[in-house]
Amino acid sequence: MKRFIVLLLGLSLCLTGCAATQVGASASVDASSPAMETATPSPAPVADANFRNATWGMTAEEVKASEEKAPVGETDGFILYSGTPIGGIEASCGYAFYDNELHSGSYIFTNTHSNDTLYIDDFKKISDLVTEKYGQPVREDVIWLNDLFKDDRSQWGLAISSGQLIYQSDWNLEGGTMIRLTLKGDNYKINFILSYLSPDYESLKKTDTTGL
Repeated sequence: MKRFIVLLLGLSLCLTGCAATQVGASASVDASSPAMETATPSPAPVADANFRNATWGMTAEEVKASEEKAPVGETDGFILYSGTPIGGIEASCGYAFYDNELHSGSYIFTNTHSNDTLYIDDFKKISDLVTEKYGQPVREDVIWLNDLFKDDRSQWGLAISSGQLIYQSDWNLEGGTMIRLTLKGDNYKINFILSYLSPDYESLKKTDTTGL
């Protein structure tokens, strides 16, 4: 349960934080959760789905009905599923809601490397997969917040995990959905996430007063 809370908190911060540095937490999901033991019937495919088998504006119950298995956890405004790999890379996925309407979904990559620089290869692999499906990104940023390791590529993984280097790419889809791929870190922990944002995500984020 502690691991689930850490991952869900990371997703919450990711989906409500600054758009330029939007990330989620890379952490393990507790596979012993009772929710893992109950699978739901396979749902029918949804036409024009925006994220997995869901469309923007769906309620939490509708989203849960769109998945083949039960979530590993749920809080007010968030639903989390484990075991949703992308491109052979381990991941969990989360759905975020505003007034019980789906406004964003994310894959939180949970794989680990002994050498953090290898996450750059993972970023490029996922970026290539998204580009193959949706075309070239509208933005590709490599942001150095501190150039201490800029001239030593072998230390770029350390630069990411310590919050000195950020990789981020955006794709704009027909209908207004944005896809954002982000690799960054904090306190020597890697955060790697692929987010799908609804057309009204930015305006909802500005009007959300949760926590005030």
